[in-house]
Amino acid sequence: MKKKIAFLAPENKWWPYYIYKDIVEGLKEKYWKEIDVYFFNSKKDWLKLHFCKYDVVFSIIPFLFKPIRTKKYFYNLHWNFEVEKKRKWLWNKLLYLARWNLKFCDKIILTSYFLADKLNFKDKYKNKIEILPNFVEETNYIRPKKNFKKNDKIKLLTVSSTKFFEKWMGIVDLWKEVVKIKDRNIEWTIIAWWDQDNMKKIQKEFYKIKFSKNIKIKRLNWVKKDKLKEYYKKNDIFIYWTRLDTWWNTIMEAMSYWLPIILLKYDLWQYIYSYDFIDNNLNKKIKHILYNYNNYSKKSLDFIIPFYKRKILKKIFKIL
Repeated sequence: MKKKIAFLAPENKWWPYYIYKDIVEGLKEKYWKEIDVYFFNSKKDWLKLHFCKYDVVFSIIPFLFKPIRTKKYFYNLHWNFEVEKKRKWLWNKLLYLARWNLKFCDKIILTSYFLADKLNFKDKYKNKIEILPNFVEETNYIRPKKNFKKNDKIKLLTVSSTKFFEKWMGIVDLWKEVVKIKDRNIEWTIIAWWDQDNMKKIQKEFYKIKFSKNIKIKRLNWVKKDKLKEYYKKNDIFIYWTRLDTWWNTIMEAMSYWLPIILLKYDLWQYIYSYDFIDNNLNKKIKHILYNYNNYSKKSLDFIIPFYKRKILKKIFKIL
């Protein structure tokens, strides 16, 4: 008899919702003979799953108690719940149940040990923790080899979100680094989902920074996924920083298009990336990448291969 698996995603349609939807569709396509997989994402679904009969409930949302008729409950922790639970939205308030869920769940699913260390539960629950990175789609794209000359325009790309103030501040920190570049022509595209309240606050910070004429900045709101692929292809280097993230998919997406990346130092990165990708001296690192561009391009591709969708789906199936 096939196992019945339920995946519960957030009600709001932002990246965790789409990750779960992709997982469910991928499992249905590849492992339909072995498992029946169901996708849920409403408050009503959340309540019903406390009492429905499944072999595994795999949830990003904390439960009031362990699902009564479910054999195994996997709590998939994606956020720093001590920060997120203080926000105003209802789903965030459920994060007050997070530590309670750590106690009664059968497995704690994490993208890395970052949250386990940061929230100090790694030793206590080390036998429950399962590391399951987010996946990235494979591409058939091959980046053309490049040799940069002194006067060539360098195209930088950042893809982020401004839903949270801390992500806004990550972009400001990048602004402060980019402005130090004096001897290169820079075209920097920032694609971010602009939150109006945060934008007003951060705009003040932006206008405090004086950019010289060699730097051109283009700011865009949300773009469709197919359009985003074109930005990965036509830019030269992906740059990113944050004060909040526990993972960030667009970094991995950029790497899958052979795009060299630079990450300003942040605690999370050491759990995922090699030091080749992390540097606080943006100006110096850009120069080094331009001098070794094809090598850094290949490093991105080599790094991303273990995170391809087919490989992560296989891990998920084994866990289930």
